[in-house]
Amino acid sequence: MTPGHDQSEDRWPEIRLLEQPGEDVGGQVTDADHRQFARPGDRLSEVDADQKAADQAWPPGYGDAIDLPPLRPTRYDIARAKGGPAPALGFGGGGVFSLPLSGAGIAPMIRAGARREFGAYTARLHFDAGRRDVPISGGRYGISRVGGGLGLVTPLAYGKVMLEAGAEAGYGYSWQDLPGNKHAGAGDVSLSGLALVSMRVGPTRLGLDFSAGAQRLKVDGAMVVKPAFSAGLVFLFGVGE
Repeated sequence: MTPGHDQSEDRWPEIRLLEQPGEDVGGQVTDADHRQFARPGDRLSEVDADQKAADQAWPPGYGDAIDLPPLRPTRYDIARAKGGPAPALGFGGGGVFSLPLSGAGIAPMIRAGARREFGAYTARLHFDAGRRDVPISGGRYGISRVGGGLGLVTPLAYGKVMLEAGAEAGYGYSWQDLPGNKHAGAGDVSLSGLALVSMRVGPTRLGLDFSAGAQRLKVDGAMVVKPAFSAGLVFLFGVGE
């Protein structure tokens, strides 16, 4: 029969190990199958595949910093910080525009439209209508015009007063009410430069709207090019934002 103290040593060898004076056993691991002990400097029997040592190579790109382009405010963003316009605006007002017939001069007009910002540019759509009577020898005739234009502008100055400039293509239709209950009409296409000046006035913006260019139409059976001009005072107001 094995002495009692020998049975105790075979059954609990780790107790004897932990009680050895002067030996650091905090990092020792017991192998569950063989009841043997990993000593400092020994390799462990298993390593988690998801864990890697600090000096091991990681897949290319792992942990690399991603360089993002710096965020740069547009001129409209800078203008809004100084009281500039919202990205989407409607506008309406009145002014004058030129009529495409010699001697007809200019006519009062009404104008309405909308504009929408796209990055550093703003697209603008507007519609105009106007009419006047033109004196002639022995009487007068009436001439009316309706038209519209689609343009693109960008800020040139964007303090409290903002200046925008750009270009616009347009289409219009003019007709005459002649003596003797006669009528004549023609369509025209135009290309113009734009200048828009605006500033905040209370809850809205007040703007001066200028355009100058040329329009092409048919007069007396021949295609001609006539100067085109408009000037208006408009109120701009936010729509949806």
